[in-house]
Amino acid sequence: MLMLADTRPSCSNVNSSDPQTARRVVVLSDIEMGAGGPTDDFPRTDWLLELLRDEAAATPAGIELVFVFNGDTFDFLKTHRVDGSIARLIDERCALEKLDRIAAAHDAFFSGLGDTLRTRSRTRAVFTTGNHDYELEFGAVRASIAARIAAPGRVEFVGAGVALGDAWIEHGSQEDAMFRFDFASPLLEHDGVNVLRLPWGAIGIIDVMLPMHELFAHHDRMRPRGLVFEVFPELRELLVGRAWRYWSRDYLRRWWGGSDPLARVSWRMAREIVWRLGTANASLSVHQRYRQRLVDGPHRVIVIGHEHEASWWAHADRKLLTTGCLRCEFALSPDGKQTTLLPSVYAELLQDSSGRTFRSELRERLGPEPPTGWAPASIFDVRPTVEAMLAEQRDRREVAQAQVAHESTDDESDGA
Repeated sequence: MLMLADTRPSCSNVNSSDPQTARRVVVLSDIEMGAGGPTDDFPRTDWLLELLRDEAAATPAGIELVFVFNGDTFDFLKTHRVDGSIARLIDERCALEKLDRIAAAHDAFFSGLGDTLRTRSRTRAVFTTGNHDYELEFGAVRASIAARIAAPGRVEFVGAGVALGDAWIEHGSQEDAMFRFDFASPLLEHDGVNVLRLPWGAIGIIDVMLPMHELFAHHDRMRPRGLVFEVFPELRELLVGRAWRYWSRDYLRRWWGGSDPLARVSWRMAREIVWRLGTANASLSVHQRYRQRLVDGPHRVIVIGHEHEASWWAHADRKLLTTGCLRCEFALSPDGKQTTLLPSVYAELLQDSSGRTFRSELRERLGPEPPTGWAPASIFDVRPTVEAMLAEQRDRREVAQAQVAHESTDDESDGA
């Protein structure tokens, strides 16, 4: 078995002219188009349309071209309602309201994608559902997006994932315990209205993180993960403390009272919460689970996103490709004082007429610098605000002691 990080730069594609190429698949993940402004992680719609046009132009006529938007294409999760409120129980009407806000900020994406699909024959777009766009499970949302793209018969919504020949493509959050979604039963009835059956990771983001999102939105774009907390421990204390109080008090109260249809507790979930809060890590590597699926399952190629960390892994003639993300992210210097825009990393698959993938690779493309004023000058600009918020927390010592106690207990149980 071999683990490789593919860092080859993107170039004009010449392999798709191979006589055996019948289908070309371009997989783009984690674009996270939001409602505009500094908290929108994707301020470069024109660049995305240029990428799509270039990939279409690089594909010879007669070859089928499939664009797979592999989850988190739209950032419904962090999009507020028109009145600025944060939706927790999300029905179809609420989902359409958030879609209107996203479309207002990224209208060119819908019209531009439609132009690309209509201009070239045998070209289609497939949307999988990720942990930021569960709203795609509403039929009215799918219909509205398809109408905006205006390319009849060329837009598909496939939910959890899609099989194309010998390849399986899904977002990657289904093997993350925080965000595993029930695609078989995506809605639940509450007070006579169908609302999304959100997993507990999404609920935590909505309840804990979104009220403070403007404070640390730019910090969330930094890589490697965790470095922000090392160089800015006050921010770590604030976010982890808020999350700890929520899971240990507010959430359990909702669950115990039985009034919240989304509050669900299990021992597995509780242990996951303790571990993630103790390490200040909001992500979990899902690679081991997907590697096992690749080895044991029917597909020769699996493509996922979700983790925002590109990698390539092989087992004999089978491959697991993990794309990076298309949203704006930055490399943070060890002292936290400098940031460098990272390239976007997506995947390409070439398949023959039988559906066999004979070539697969990761491709890099550096996007433009974000517009002036979109990001703060430094991740430390918010330090006075963070320190003031911490000063108001009277139970800081209690929370810190509780974390240490839980981490110690968890370490002992893991070693038993």
